[in-house]
Amino acid sequence: MTFGVGGGEVNIQDMIKPEYLMTSPFTEIKLPTKVEVRVSAHKQEATCLCFNSIGDAVVTGGADNLIKIWSSNTGKEI
Repeated sequence: MTFGVGGGEVNIQDMIKPEYLMTSPFTEIKLPTKVEVRVSAHKQEATCLCFNSIGDAVVTGGADNLIKIWSSNTGKEI
């Protein structure tokens, strides 16, 4: 499955290949204590969120049937 992003196309299968996944089933996660970036991502509620393995991109899915990719550094849609 592919979808358009910023004038190009992204293949969703390229984002979920095993080499992109962490090898350890246990990862320590530290949650922030304050909101640093707030983004209106979808016209309806966001229903899922996933970070890539290096943490520089976030993918959101929403009740509006859209999948969006965001830069976690800038908070802007890629």
